[in-house]
Amino acid sequence: MGMTKKHWSINALATEFGLDRRTVALRVGEITPAAKENGHPVWYLADVAPVLADKEPPKARKIPMPPGFHALEAMHSLRHPVDKAACLMAMAMVYRVGCLAAALAVGCGASCRVAYALNSAMTIGLMQAATDIGLQAGLEPWVSNSDPQIYEMDAFDQVDWPALAGMAGEVVDLDAWESYSRHQLNPGEDEDAEPAPSPCNRKGKSK
Repeated sequence: MGMTKKHWSINALATEFGLDRRTVALRVGEITPAAKENGHPVWYLADVAPVLADKEPPKARKIPMPPGFHALEAMHSLRHPVDKAACLMAMAMVYRVGCLAAALAVGCGASCRVAYALNSAMTIGLMQAATDIGLQAGLEPWVSNSDPQIYEMDAFDQVDWPALAGMAGEVVDLDAWESYSRHQLNPGEDEDAEPAPSPCNRKGKSK
């Protein structure tokens, strides 16, 4: 009578290879079980031994940094994964919020000049909110530097102003919208003063 191949559970494999059960479950998770016993998967030893024999954990695949987030790689203060995740989320939201606010404003019936002002206001406001939250929560890079210069100008989502103007039944007039935006956001500003560079608006499509 031939011998039957033995089935190995996660507990049995953990004992055999001297590994934590969670480590075993993670490593064999992508290998098709040989069967199920009492509702739990079991494997043939020959199928899982190669991934369990190596005591070193498999190296994580390095994911390329997306455009606009390269500042994260240069910040030595971002050693904790929570700091990195918080910073990445803040950057992603800041890059997108202005474009989203402009589109929603026009969709709700606002004029393009209001949408243009909201594009700047929401972007700058969210930048400040991210800084405030980072400081209150004790997160890097804000604790070490309240103005860490993490945002890249080319990474902001671009507003398709001709498309929004078409929705609003208007013609594109970026200069007039910029003037309105400056007046609304900085009511005490000298009309002849040089405008401060906007982090997002002039990046939009104008033709």
